[in-house]
Amino acid sequence: MVARRPDRASRGTVLVVPPFAEEMNKARRMVAEVSEQLAASGVASVIVDLFGTGDSDGEFADATWSDWLDDLAAADAWSTRNELPVTAILAIRLGCPLAAAYLQRRGRSIDRWVFWQPVLDGARYLDQFLRLRVAAGMFDEGPKVTVADLRRQVQEQGVLEVAGYDITQRLLADLDAVKLRDAMGSSIPPLHWVELARSTTTPVPVPVTRLVDELVRGGANVRLESVVSEPIWTATEIVVSPALAQSTVAAFTGAPQPVQTT
Repeated sequence: MVARRPDRASRGTVLVVPPFAEEMNKARRMVAEVSEQLAASGVASVIVDLFGTGDSDGEFADATWSDWLDDLAAADAWSTRNELPVTAILAIRLGCPLAAAYLQRRGRSIDRWVFWQPVLDGARYLDQFLRLRVAAGMFDEGPKVTVADLRRQVQEQGVLEVAGYDITQRLLADLDAVKLRDAMGSSIPPLHWVELARSTTTPVPVPVTRLVDELVRGGANVRLESVVSEPIWTATEIVVSPALAQSTVAAFTGAPQPVQTT
């Protein structure tokens, strides 16, 4: 866990909930950049390494969704003890439904939160992750495997290594059950939702606009923004997006944004 305090009186503390697996490593520099800019604006931040990842204790193969929720609770409590009470959340990719689930469990709301390209459906996201293993075996001799084959291997063998990460039967079941809409519940703080796009003409995915529209119809304050940026999560090199940093810092330091769905 890394905490960054501003030089002057704090205007609140942002709890950063990281993405999954290698996406966490790809996003680390971007998170550091935003954290530095927040500190310069008087906002503190606390960046969590979830169980089995980064500098945290334990092995990834032993991690569960419940463990990660406990990690957020521990970081939240640590922040309060150290006079950095959490007032906002920055959640990234799979960290978005994790943050939403934690906020429901927390029982106390926050002032606002920012989502970076949230994962809407854990099962679909996991299938995409498993395709990394499928792609890695494309040039191997012998029969080719499918995502369904890999899912069966996890069930039969208990664990499967994918891109350096051990996916266990328990974690597979945990992620298959993840639905962002279900995790968010009915009481939603002001939300700034950011989707990355390759160009100004790239449309926001339909499932995203549908969910945002649903949330707004239910009375939530949601601002959906499309930011032109290289794909941070899948780029070969580490990507830092000034536009994403600017949008994020403005969301945490400015007044709550008006409802917007496009």
